[in-house]
Amino acid sequence: MPKWREVPIRDLPSELTAQVHQKIRFHSVAMLLAPVDGADPLCCSGTLTQVNGMAAILTARHVWSRIECAASLALVVGRQPYYIDPRVLRPFGPVGHDGLPDIDVTVPDLAFVRIPSPARTDLEAYGKVFYSIDGRRNDPELDLFGETGFWILAGSPQALYDPQSGATPSLLYDTTVEKRVEVSPWDYLFVDLNVPQNPEIPTTYQGVSGGGIWRVQFCLSPDQTMFAVTNPKRDIFLSGVAFYQTGIEGRQIIGHGPKSLYDTLPGYVIEGVT
Repeated sequence: MPKWREVPIRDLPSELTAQVHQKIRFHSVAMLLAPVDGADPLCCSGTLTQVNGMAAILTARHVWSRIECAASLALVVGRQPYYIDPRVLRPFGPVGHDGLPDIDVTVPDLAFVRIPSPARTDLEAYGKVFYSIDGRRNDPELDLFGETGFWILAGSPQALYDPQSGATPSLLYDTTVEKRVEVSPWDYLFVDLNVPQNPEIPTTYQGVSGGGIWRVQFCLSPDQTMFAVTNPKRDIFLSGVAFYQTGIEGRQIIGHGPKSLYDTLPGYVIEGVT
């Protein structure tokens, strides 16, 4: 494989990004919470995952706080709503009590929301795939904590919801990560949006909380004209979970990073502990 080199996002071929987006959509799930007092349904985001043998929706803790109070939860699969009673869901994960420097946010903000076995079977019948953190966290061949490649933010911005058609937004945005910060035992990613340079994307990201932050490694042909992801299972990583948008000036998305997902979270996903 030729040595990796940095490639601007705008220069990535559409065939490559389309392949990656299709893979990510198998795992990502847009969610809608029942409307209140005639308001639009509330969009939120998650990733179907498996940890310690349990199937769940990986999302932000504050998203779970809204789900557990909702009358109903609809997962949008195959362009149709799949309803789950929030009362049958079981959350695992930390309760936030810390902060981040110079940012008005409470962390950690991460939840592993276990779903019943019949719901997993139904979702898989729709073609959804549960991303196995179990199968990746102890594989020494995987570069889970690297920085090479490009990044994708996945989620369902409320700003793109269409109240006329009821179409639920599903945004996959190719981007970069400015930095990763460790605050033991958690880590945090600062995801670039570059809103002024990309007028086609939303300016506000309510609804993206809980969505996945993905990293993709790719290889180049010897003449560096052909791009390819040679092994999607190995080279497309779930690297984080979004939970916060910074101020409009230089807006970024902050999310948990790979240490949080692969090292710390599994210790919270234990039978008998919530």
